[in-house]
Amino acid sequence: MRRARIEDRVRSRRRLCPGHQRWLAAVLALTLLAGSPGPAVSSQTAPAPLPAGGSGVVTVHGVTGPDIGLGTDAPPFAALTDLTAYLERDLTASLPPDGQVIAPLDVIASQPVFDLALPTQPRGRAHGFGEGAVAAVQLFSVNVHADLGGTPFLDPFEYSAWPTGYSSLRLAAGTWDIVGGRLLVWADGAEHLFPSAPGPDGLPLTGDDPLTAVEPGWTLIDLDATPFRLLRDEVVDVSIDSGFGGTRDLSAMRYVDSFDALVADLRARYPFTDLKAVDWDEIVATYRPEIVAAERAGNADAYTEAMMRLSVEIGDGHLAVTPSLAVLRDRLGGSTGLSLARTDRDQVIVTAVAEDSSAASAGIRPGATIALWDGQAPMEALAMTAIVRPVSTGPARIAQQLDLLPLGPVGSEVAIAVRNEGEISARTMTLARTEDTGRVDRLVSGDAGSVARRVEPPVTSSLIDPATGYIRVRTFAASPALIVAAWDQAIRQIEATGARSLILDLRGNPGGVVAVATYLAGSFITRPVNLADLRIATDDGEWPVSGKLIVRPNGALWTGPVAVLVDAGCISACEILAGALSANPATVIAGTDPTGGVVATVAFWLLPTGGVFQAPLGRFEQRGGPWLEGQGVAPTLDVPVTQASILSGDDTVLAAAIAALAA
Repeated sequence: MRRARIEDRVRSRRRLCPGHQRWLAAVLALTLLAGSPGPAVSSQTAPAPLPAGGSGVVTVHGVTGPDIGLGTDAPPFAALTDLTAYLERDLTASLPPDGQVIAPLDVIASQPVFDLALPTQPRGRAHGFGEGAVAAVQLFSVNVHADLGGTPFLDPFEYSAWPTGYSSLRLAAGTWDIVGGRLLVWADGAEHLFPSAPGPDGLPLTGDDPLTAVEPGWTLIDLDATPFRLLRDEVVDVSIDSGFGGTRDLSAMRYVDSFDALVADLRARYPFTDLKAVDWDEIVATYRPEIVAAERAGNADAYTEAMMRLSVEIGDGHLAVTPSLAVLRDRLGGSTGLSLARTDRDQVIVTAVAEDSSAASAGIRPGATIALWDGQAPMEALAMTAIVRPVSTGPARIAQQLDLLPLGPVGSEVAIAVRNEGEISARTMTLARTEDTGRVDRLVSGDAGSVARRVEPPVTSSLIDPATGYIRVRTFAASPALIVAAWDQAIRQIEATGARSLILDLRGNPGGVVAVATYLAGSFITRPVNLADLRIATDDGEWPVSGKLIVRPNGALWTGPVAVLVDAGCISACEILAGALSANPATVIAGTDPTGGVVATVAFWLLPTGGVFQAPLGRFEQRGGPWLEGQGVAPTLDVPVTQASILSGDDTVLAAAIAALAA
């Protein structure tokens, strides 16, 4: 009777709740390495279908964690994962499409659930446990994945064949060794041996485990019981553990306790403590008293403000906390109406003047040069301007300071000396700041182009001339399936025109899903490439190689010359794509500044104020050192920034790239 109800539910629920089409793609779609010894097994490809002997599990009913609704727009689904990659410590394993078994997620009482019908004959790899055992047992975990590619099965760029999270298994951080949870085994038409408990090494599925018999068909193994519990009910339950990549929930704690717990986590696991020269004792000494005071006063804004300044001090663009807009609007909600830029000679130039602003009333025109700002040379004034959003590089800091310098409290004034084009000397004047809260809101979000990105497609393409194609990728945070489909179409259409070269514009791309960036990078290679190693801290404080950032060829191949346009607004997943292409010495990287230098895997903490704190918990390395973090991808074609280039309105970076490809 229960099975009938489940099958009715599965048939009737084909559409996901929109609020749960966003789920946490927290670490990455990576193939991973762990360090413990493998079991004494023999293995082979599963034999031709045999009758499944005996009864056993028919349906797996799964319940996910509450954070499954965060992250990318790609719809989530549950899938069986063949554990051969785990047993054989295989870094690059992939699952053939005809062996994949999936089920949609649905929501009951706001809790994402699924019902996964098991095949009578799975198509995984068969293994034998014990000396001389016949390879006749298949092992599977149940995992939740995001459908990044929009295809009816998992592509290699979408998943890890070695589970790292969102799994029916519990996995140790960094090594991803199985330490508990539930897995499924299928045996052919006879009893076969399978581990019954961890051996002396304390880990299941290793060579020192004692063995017991498993019956034919499907059995759910409860690894948290000692000895393991073998469940043969027709319907069995599993819980999906978010694992290391899941959101850490500090929301029920007092302010001080949440601060202590967060700092303890970062002290043990933040991957750039040495690179950023972070002194955690000093961090505690500086900010904990402020958190204590905020708790005593019940002041959520004071708590948030302290956390914002903490994140800025560390100097990592991946650090972030949900801001207190009320505080920032009070402090920065007024503007003089000026927009500013800096030349390579450290001149500060006015690029735009807002209508009805005090700057416009004073007769300041685009192209004017700032001579003094509040009695200081403009670059000195910039250096004294406190940023509100963390950055990883000097150019990114200056870019934010240029945006912040004209801002202040509504009604405040600033004395400046400014010289319009054509004027012989600078004029001194006092400008009043009038209300402009939208400007600070965009600055705090770190995404001044977010409105345009929401309106415009994430990937657009055109021909600059018959010989040169152009593709702009605005974000990796939109629908992954849309990005992948639009990219494939753009590459193929440009190639079909006979264009000989390609310009890829990544400027202002704020990143998003890394697996989608590596998919795009696959259009420029003909064999798999390991871009970088991923290192994540274990509970013992070690930093093993926990994964490989691999780019695999995809179906839309481009073999002609390429120029990539970058700026400091290209961060995270955007930098990974730019970094992958820069590995080819023939690729032109054109820009006025390096990319933002913000490259890591990221985790989230829910705070008592209702906000979210974000920080890296894994670093990428090449040749033993951090890859891109704090440095970014530097232009090989460094385009000058002059007063003339700023005022021309021309896209000098694009023009330089076109000229370089034509040379």
